[in-house]
Amino acid sequence: LHAPTFPADVKTLIVSALLLGLQASFDREKLRLLFDAATLSSPADLNVSLQALVALCLTLYTYRPRLDLYPEVHDRLEVLAEMPDFRRRLQSVIIRFILTRETEKVAHRMKDEIIPEIMKLTTRGGKPADFIAELSGEEMNPEWVDRMMGQSDKLSAWMREYSEMQEEGIDLLHSTFGPLKRFPFFYEAGNWFLPFTAHHTVFRDRPVDSFVEGLMHATPFMCDSDKYSLCFSMLYLPDLQRRALSEQLRGDLTQLKEQQAAELGDRGKHEERLIGLYIRNLYRFYKLHPGHADFDDIFERRLDFHRLPVLSPYLSDAETLLRIAEVYLRKGYPDDARPIYEELLRRGEGDSEMLHQKLGYCLQSVGKVDDALREYLRAEMINPDSKWLLRRIAACYRTLKQPDRAIEFLLRHDRLEPDNLSVLLHIGHCYLEQKRYDEALKYYFKVDYLDPTHAKAQRGVAWCSFVLGKYEQARATYRKLIADRPQPEDYLNAGHTEWAVHNVKSAYAYYRQAIAGEGFDTFSTQLEADRHALIRAGIAREEIAMMMDELRYAAAEE
Repeated sequence: LHAPTFPADVKTLIVSALLLGLQASFDREKLRLLFDAATLSSPADLNVSLQALVALCLTLYTYRPRLDLYPEVHDRLEVLAEMPDFRRRLQSVIIRFILTRETEKVAHRMKDEIIPEIMKLTTRGGKPADFIAELSGEEMNPEWVDRMMGQSDKLSAWMREYSEMQEEGIDLLHSTFGPLKRFPFFYEAGNWFLPFTAHHTVFRDRPVDSFVEGLMHATPFMCDSDKYSLCFSMLYLPDLQRRALSEQLRGDLTQLKEQQAAELGDRGKHEERLIGLYIRNLYRFYKLHPGHADFDDIFERRLDFHRLPVLSPYLSDAETLLRIAEVYLRKGYPDDARPIYEELLRRGEGDSEMLHQKLGYCLQSVGKVDDALREYLRAEMINPDSKWLLRRIAACYRTLKQPDRAIEFLLRHDRLEPDNLSVLLHIGHCYLEQKRYDEALKYYFKVDYLDPTHAKAQRGVAWCSFVLGKYEQARATYRKLIADRPQPEDYLNAGHTEWAVHNVKSAYAYYRQAIAGEGFDTFSTQLEADRHALIRAGIAREEIAMMMDELRYAAAEE
């Protein structure tokens, strides 16, 4: 691997072969070769050293229980760590593997949400070929996006999200190129890792023209196996369609070259992208190879490299751990972020208030409300005027059925930010849970005054009015709710109110509409929960039983 006359492309294939061999069985000599490859420092061998680092991480993870038997692994890692970019590269490997968890999520969204939305638009006169060409660029055509915004807010929002995910390095093309991995070329395992070249013998009968070759080399977000897939697809197109597609892509080539030149000026970003592209090659191989079911899928593992004892010394600084935790948290993996925040708090490193906040958020996200509350209260001692904290603490107390404690923090928030509709509404809810209906009604009225279209506040006004015996006020509010996007509970509670003023026929009619919306079983459960309120309104127990029998009979007849 250190031979100067050895082509870099061949070295990368050797690295991949070593990785696959090591995944099958442990071999000390193969591991040594990977370490050798990772120490290569010449610019021509940049890809080789980065791919070797990825392969090392996967190998060390696979054989983590036995690494203590090989002291030389620790020695070689210490030598590797003396390279100036080692820690940054290692951090990039970890983050890129975390982002692979998003691949299937994005693929499902493409299939279930985005593609159907695009098909709706194209049936209204859009051109799918134009969409594909514009999607091929690093950025969307602003005119195209503006046009889409006028037709589909949901799609335009996703296109903005698409650009952000692409910039972050999430694999957005797996679902696109998956069906294009059925060419005979991909029956050979080594071809999944072969650096793209237009001079491969597979193109001997159908040469790749210079424009397509330039486009493949300039495209920054496609891994090598995807480039081969795209070339095969283009070569098998009729000549007329191939020329048309080339013309559509020609305008993007200049922009891609400019972007590539700009990226080369940012060494860290350039290396992170190369690491990501190699991991995409691996992902394609383990998910799409014709014989992928015959070998262990490395991407089914947690791959939390930062927790490996052999690697943790090089990832133990607070800045690195915080960046890893932020990625976990942002992508919805609070259980993976939590141990990092706990460790930093134990070590007394970082912003303790922020760490307690984020640890509390992780705990709350997985349903550990008591533990989350403890962390929020610790953060609140440091920053008692954090509105975010006050709301989180109140939410925890409400979940724990302690509305009296929740009100304390909501009222503090209200003093810091008067007239926040959400806070006012929750204050009303807390008073309602304590059966302090007069106080609850005041806050619901305030929300309704500030926002006359706020349906939740109107429901609070109507229910409190009913419980307090202000039936005409309750009836008027329920009529307003039923006139504008009513919910089954509105019909239920409107029926209660009508019954309280002895308008039994109207109550029965409202109850029938509630049953039509949610079914009799749900309705009967809810009415049973309101039994005490009905009795307080003067309705006899016998009448409730008779009403239920009549409604049950009517529902059975339908």
